[in-house]
Amino acid sequence: MPTVLFKKGQSGNPGGRPKRVQFPPGAILSKNQITALARSHAPAAIDTLVRCLNDPRHRVTAAATLLDRGYGKPTVEIGGAEDRPVAIQFTWAPAQQSEIKTIDSAPLESKALELVWDVANGGE
Repeated sequence: MPTVLFKKGQSGNPGGRPKRVQFPPGAILSKNQITALARSHAPAAIDTLVRCLNDPRHRVTAAATLLDRGYGKPTVEIGGAEDRPVAIQFTWAPAQQSEIKTIDSAPLESKALELVWDVANGGE
């Protein structure tokens, strides 16, 4: 006989389905706000990755992602042969006012936030 988890006539989800957060069109959020929003979903994201460890199609990717986040990505050495070592030289180019361009990032931030919410809400 199956075990009944809820009393007869009582909802198993009395609060109902969580409401999707809506932002007004053109809402501008700072990078810190988007970061805080993304981090608030970190526990759910980790739980999802752990569940994916049991799925043969996703287990390697989930395991690699968990290890990368927990321990950092492995370092990659760049080197040449003993007779031909690699030398890399970095220099700063002078900035000229005419080369500096600015863009209106508000549409990009809004789109990024929509994407974060879509992913967090299962693509709904």
